[in-house]
Amino acid sequence: MTVVNNREQVDWEPVTIAGTSHVLRWRTGTKYGQVAAPRRRIKRWHAKRGQKFATDFFLCEDFANKDVPTLLVVPDFRLGNATLIDGSEDEADTRVHRDLITPENDRALRDESISWLREIRNRNPSCRFLFWSLAGREAMNRAAGKYQESGNYQHPVWNLHEVEQEFGDQVLGMREVILRSECHLLYSDDSLHPSWVGLELLRRVVDQPSTPMITLFQEILDVVTRPVIRYPRDTVLTGTPYGSSD
Repeated sequence: MTVVNNREQVDWEPVTIAGTSHVLRWRTGTKYGQVAAPRRRIKRWHAKRGQKFATDFFLCEDFANKDVPTLLVVPDFRLGNATLIDGSEDEADTRVHRDLITPENDRALRDESISWLREIRNRNPSCRFLFWSLAGREAMNRAAGKYQESGNYQHPVWNLHEVEQEFGDQVLGMREVILRSECHLLYSDDSLHPSWVGLELLRRVVDQPSTPMITLFQEILDVVTRPVIRYPRDTVLTGTPYGSSD
C-alpha cells in the first residue's frame, strides 16, 4: 500500500468514475477535503454537468470501449428530454424540460437509456452500474404514497427493481436501501445530489464493490445515529441560535 493524504491507498486496479453533476460534486468534495476520498486509486473522473445519458459522452474510449474497472453513476433518464423534439436546441441534452414530461416521452427515454446501457455492458464487462437517481426518485415517490397498486409500488414507466434486474451482476443494487426510512439521508435536494451521507456511501462502494449496498448503508447508519452525548435522565437543552448576539 501507499500513503496518500495520511491515508492508506489500496493498490487495487484503478477505477474510472463516470456520471453527471453528482460525480462532479463528489470529485470536488474529495479535492477540497469536504469528504473522505476513496482509498482505491481513481484513474479518472469522467463527468459532465446535466448530461443526457444516451450521448457519445458515455460511449467514450476511456471506459465504454475497454474492459476497465468503472463505476457509472447512471444519470436521470429524463435528462435531455428536449432532444426528443429538437436536438439542435441550445442545452437540449443538459436539462429536463418539465413541459415535455409525458408518459410517451418517458418511455422513449427509458428505452433509449436501456439501449445505451446494454451497449456499454457489451463493450466493457467491468463496468458497474449504480442507478442513483432512479433509486432516489422512487424513494421520494414511495414516501409520498405515489404509484401504489394493491399496496405495492408500481411506476407506469420505470421501476428500480426491473431496471436493476435487467443488468444483473453489473448492478450495485439499491433496492433494499430505498426501502429503509433513513434513505432520505442520502440526498441533499430534489435533484437527488448526494448528501455527505450519500457521498460516504459512494466512497465505500468504490472501496468495497463486492459488499451489498444495504450492508454499507447500515454501517454508516450505525455511526451517524450513535449519540454523541448521553445524559442520565431526560434533559431539555435551551439556548440562542449560533452566532446570536442576544
